[in-house]
Amino acid sequence: MKFKKLTLLSQSLLVVGLLLLTPPASAQKENKFELDPSTNMLMTGKGPGQDGSINPFAGQDCVAVVENLAKAPFSVRIQQNGVVLRTLEIGAKETKRIELKGSEELYIDTQKKTTRFTINYKQTSKS
Repeated sequence: MKFKKLTLLSQSLLVVGLLLLTPPASAQKENKFELDPSTNMLMTGKGPGQDGSINPFAGQDCVAVVENLAKAPFSVRIQQNGVVLRTLEIGAKETKRIELKGSEELYIDTQKKTTRFTINYKQTSKS
């Protein structure tokens, strides 16, 4: 009887240990994208069900970290209420930190090549 309890306990500890040590791969996968040439995609700013990526800080000021995984550049467009505020180019294999206000929308605009990139969000540090 004690042997069964000990075996069950050791198996439970093993499972918990593996869960704690395994990186959250699913969170990384949902923020990795591939867009066809000449495509425009809203990444964040319109809300659940409309955004291409999940921004855990939606509606708040934050930083979007965009990493170009491809060999061709693409553009990031920031809009608010349909007005383009700024456009940035992200070069091949380049990473940029883009500050976003809570009401801004972030779009990815591809050019003549397939684009692969990741986008992750960080909370803006409060001073």
